[in-house]
Amino acid sequence: MNRLRIFITIALAAVSLGSIPVYAHGTEKDNDISVIYHIDPNDKAVAGKASTIYFFVTDKDNQYDDSKCDCRVKIDLEGKTIFDKVVHEKDYLGDPTSVAVKYVFPKLGVYTVSIDAKPMKADQFQPFKLSYTTTVKTGTPVSAISNRVIALGSGLAVMTIAGLSLLRRRNIKRAIRADSRTEIA
Repeated sequence: MNRLRIFITIALAAVSLGSIPVYAHGTEKDNDISVIYHIDPNDKAVAGKASTIYFFVTDKDNQYDDSKCDCRVKIDLEGKTIFDKVVHEKDYLGDPTSVAVKYVFPKLGVYTVSIDAKPMKADQFQPFKLSYTTTVKTGTPVSAISNRVIALGSGLAVMTIAGLSLLRRRNIKRAIRADSRTEIA
């Protein structure tokens, strides 16, 4: 019975390790422009779940306004661009100095999220281009949802077989003891 407890403890520990959060937040600067990078919900990117990526822009000369910006957000994974979009829905927070885009990170990994911002007309604000690294260590990868169900089912099957095997062995030992007591009597 001790083996079963140890096996269950190890299985629960392995499952709980997948829930360690990884935070995505950072500030970068391009000349007179500073940009704070933030991900909702809860400052962490989660594979398989919708996130909102925010860029909060601070311009030393206060010229930046998202309505004057031709902003492109790009996301790369393993050296390949997997998302590249001109952002039109810029004002999720009612703040003219923020740019936001919704995105579902498809799998676990290290992503490069970048913003390339240019004014729609010359001299409206200083153009800038900044990149941020986001590590996605939690969540269920979009392509792995069925794999996870299979793995969970396989794990439960193995645990059930192991448990039944231990119970069977225990019952056999009891039967042998009962037989030996019957022969003695």
